Parts: sequence; C-alpha cells; structure tokens
Amino acid sequence: MLTIRLQRAGRKKSPFYRIVVAEHSAPIKGRFIERVGHMNPLSKPREVVLNDERVQYWMSVGAQPSQTVARVLSSNGITGVEKYIKGRVMKPSKTEERAAEAAKKAEEAAQKAAEEKAAADAAAKQAASEAAAEPVADLETEETATETPEQTEEISAETAEEVAAETAEETKTEEEVSQADVETDSSEAAPAEVTEETSPEESEEKKA
Repeated sequence: MLTIRLQRAGRKKSPFYRIVVAEHSAPIKGRFIERVGHMNPLSKPREVVLNDERVQYWMSVGAQPSQTVARVLSSNGITGVEKYIKGRVMKPSKTEERAAEAAKKAEEAAQKAAEEKAAADAAAKQAASEAAAEPVADLETEETATETPEQTEEISAETAEEVAAETAEETKTEEEVSQADVETDSSEAAPAEVTEETSPEESEEKKA
C-alpha cells in the first residue's frame, strides 16, 4: 500500500521535512518512490511547497496521506483529504481568526443597522398615522363646536315661543273669566235697581 508522508531531514533542532510517496512498509528514512513537496516549519510563515498535480495523481491511484500530511494538504487547498483527518481539528491560523472575527463584526453591525432602520421606519409610520388622525379629530371637534351654539339658540327660541304662547293663552283665559264675572254681577244688580225705581211710585199711589 502506498502512503504520502513526511520524511525528516536537516540538522539537529533545525528540522526540514520532505513530502514523499513511499511504500507503507518502508522505513521512515528509507527509500521513497517520489518527492511531491517539502515543508519548513521553522520559517515564519510556515513554508509549504507542493506539486498539486502529482499529489492528486498519487491519491487517485490509491496512495493515502498520513494525518499530518492530510492536514497540510487541506490547509493548502487540496480537497478530498478530510476523511484522513481523524480525531483532531486543524486550528485556524491567526489570519483566518482575524478574518472570521472581522466577518462576524460586520454581520453584527449589518444586523444592528437593519434593526435600527426597521425601528425608525415603524416610528415614522406611527407618527404619520397619528398626524393623519389629528386633523380629522380637530375637524369633528370644530363641527361639534359650530353646531352646538346654533342648536342651543334654536332650542331657546322654540322654548321662548312655547312659553309666550302659554302665557298668552293663560292671559286670554283670565280675561274671559273676568269678563264673565263682570257680566254675572251686572245681571244680579239689575232687579234691585228696578225694585228701587218702582218703589216710590207705589208709595205715591198708596199716598193718593
């Protein structure tokens, strides 16, 4: 079985790694079939050089990368090696962390701006509704205020006419009653006058 693995080189405390294709059973520092890249972990940033075409070719014919090589390949944009990474998640680089943090802040800022805009639109809509409702209320109040004095004057005029009519009827009734009383008194007094006028004649006749 073929494998893609690291082969250490360099001096003591100055490691340098080759990325090679070799038999799985071959010694770590033994013979290899092909060198497809190298890696210098001490350089800043870490130096990784790969022959992508040859890596893809050897993987297509069955070569399996080790976990370390699979992480290196994945971090350099080669796909299809995730299944060889077991039990360990690659820690993102500082650049990736900064980019992720910046993207998160930008998303939060955009969300906050959208919420503020929505709140401002709602407030403006409510203010417009209240402003549109106020003239109608004022107009109704003015109409009520305009109609009330006229209605009051009409009611007062009608009441005054009714009172005047009732007063006139009462006065007329009183006059009729008074006139009837006067006629009654006159009719009662007439016989007495006649009696008084005839009494002297009768007296003279009696004397004669």
